[in-house]
Amino acid sequence: MSQYRRSFAGLASSLLFTAVFPTVARSEEAVVNGQTYRVITATPVQGAPLPEPPPPPPRPKTLEEALADLTEQNRQLAASIDRLGRSIKEGPDEKRDAIYGVGAGVLVTTGQAQLILDANLKYVFACYYPRKGECLGAVSTIEAGQVRYHPIGLGIFRYDDRNDPLSAEFLPRGWDFMVTSGLDIRLMGSLFLRFQVAWFFPNPFDVQSYVQDRVKEDLAEWERQHNRNYAAARDQAAGLDTNTPVDFAEAEKENVKHISHAISDHTSKAWGSYKKAGQKPWFQLELRWEF
Repeated sequence: MSQYRRSFAGLASSLLFTAVFPTVARSEEAVVNGQTYRVITATPVQGAPLPEPPPPPPRPKTLEEALADLTEQNRQLAASIDRLGRSIKEGPDEKRDAIYGVGAGVLVTTGQAQLILDANLKYVFACYYPRKGECLGAVSTIEAGQVRYHPIGLGIFRYDDRNDPLSAEFLPRGWDFMVTSGLDIRLMGSLFLRFQVAWFFPNPFDVQSYVQDRVKEDLAEWERQHNRNYAAARDQAAGLDTNTPVDFAEAEKENVKHISHAISDHTSKAWGSYKKAGQKPWFQLELRWEF
């Protein structure tokens, strides 16, 4: 069996050699120690391509060439370090989705000023107004060179004291819709100056509650006046002394007219608070540090 395996291996190697290099194969038998073996020899055909000699080993670099390679590697490393340093100095990369920053400044409007502290990511912001309230919202961001523009921001501002709002002061409420627009200008490194305008619009739930409370008060006043008119007319009909003659029908007509005007005034005043809030922007000036 081993004889056949050796013969097969020799045949396979000969065929592989023949496939790569054109040869002429010759088969012979040989007897070794009483065992007969078949020997196949392959002779390259005259003119057939010979295998290419292996490439010579690389020439060792001279000292000057090694120093030149080392100098080039040092130059590339220095350039990479320089780019990294510039990116850190110039601030956050525009492609970053999260830019964390904190700031402090002042919020002013006609005859009023308010301290403000805030923190933000690139598209989310939170703020705190001491003794006033706090806010949370989202803001759009467009970056162009050293300027970061925020076309519009929307958020919720919650009041610590519902009787001390930032706009439409006559209308008590727990929170407002907050609308902002502004821009940040890079002063140096990660230091920015922010200019921003903010509006505070009453929430419709507290507006509706204010209207209902005023209407209840107006109806209660109408009922009290009705009872006074009725009592005066009754006393007059009974022949009792009255200070002034009372015409019950005319008195009730005036009472209804008064209550109608009061309800209309309170309703229009409450829902007109949105217009008043839009006419009272707050201007924000703030220094910001971003990481």
